[in-house]
Amino acid sequence: MKNHDSLGILSMLLACLFFSLMNAFIKILSEDISIIQSMFFRSVLMSAFIFSLFAFSPLKRTHTQGGYLPLFIRTCFGGVSMLLTFYNIATIPLGIASTFAQTTPLYAVFLAHFFLKESLSPLTLLATVIGFLGILLISSPSSDIPLLNIIVGILSGLGAGVALVSVRECKKYFEERLIILAFGVVASILSLGCLILGAFYPIEIFAWKPIEGNMWWVVLIMGVCGTLGQYFMTKAFILAPAGIVSPIDYTKILFSLIFGIYLGDHLPNLESLMGMILVVVSGVMIALPIFIKDYRKNAKASKR
Repeated sequence: MKNHDSLGILSMLLACLFFSLMNAFIKILSEDISIIQSMFFRSVLMSAFIFSLFAFSPLKRTHTQGGYLPLFIRTCFGGVSMLLTFYNIATIPLGIASTFAQTTPLYAVFLAHFFLKESLSPLTLLATVIGFLGILLISSPSSDIPLLNIIVGILSGLGAGVALVSVRECKKYFEERLIILAFGVVASILSLGCLILGAFYPIEIFAWKPIEGNMWWVVLIMGVCGTLGQYFMTKAFILAPAGIVSPIDYTKILFSLIFGIYLGDHLPNLESLMGMILVVVSGVMIALPIFIKDYRKNAKASKR
């Protein structure tokens, strides 16, 4: 394995660690501020970070015109998915919330098949069956997860799946930094709109709650962790092929489980734990063919 691949894997591990820390701080903040406030601060800080990158490297323009519809779909579905994920982080064990968020590839493979005409291999079909079986185990009555959270978790994964498939189309028209910036800006506007709505209607998750002096530090740390997570994830995909670093993304579940238990979450029962393992296995199985292809390609290149 090339040195760049090793650095890419390390960068992805750091990204997962910082994103999991961000989610842990969101859970801490949920006791004092509304979910939409966390989303607003997260989105604004992410947008500021991505915008600052243009000072070091100017935006590269593409010669392909259009692409605004997939960009609109990516930003809107991504923003709604973020809000739903934040709701689950605040209201159910962190490990379970993270597992629901990691079901995105299960939906993405079918959406890509129907809308982008990508083929479905027998391994991918088997992986999706295993993944949905994992969701069923997590959603079983013995897991004590409320039905609302199960629906929110499924919709958050589905929404992120739509956003992921849209990104593939967006890359034909826009540079990746612009896609991320557009998502951050739209998520900021969406959360700001919800806060304005909460000022007129008594919707708890949309309410603006006063932030005590010490809590601003938690908000700042949450934003810094999210920014570092975004930085290291971008770095990982620059240093190594996507097929090699993508499976590492599932360590978020392990990190989130550990942080959640530290914050007071109960240990998952056997069915929930088996469900979480099956979701991880399914995700790795979906990424496996790309991993093997990229690994072999790199191995051949290193021998030259």
